[in-house]
Amino acid sequence: MSVASEDIDVIYAGEVALGVLDADECARAGARMKDDAAFAAMVSEWRRTLAPLSAAISPVAPPPALKKRLAHALFAGEERRCRHDLHRSRGLWRTMAVTAAALAIVAIAALYYVVIS
Repeated sequence: MSVASEDIDVIYAGEVALGVLDADECARAGARMKDDAAFAAMVSEWRRTLAPLSAAISPVAPPPALKKRLAHALFAGEERRCRHDLHRSRGLWRTMAVTAAALAIVAIAALYYVVIS
């Protein structure tokens, strides 16, 4: 199954809006947004769509012990990292981000439908 170029752009715009890109990808996306108005519009649309989700959730600081474990797991040397490297699989994270965004949109639509009905 192949994915159309436009679909890849929509997914990439969603990743930009979610802020899941690393520094290099973020810089490339920023440059592309300056040069490509259609891509910039996709990112804006994602941000507009996702904004209500972030407004509905208050930030919570992790407990210090968990924060320390996360920092160690994320930034430890190569010898300490997972052998399967699933955490670095760009395709996996893109799929998860798009799936989560789609589920969130469906949930919001369902809530809206229930409230209106």
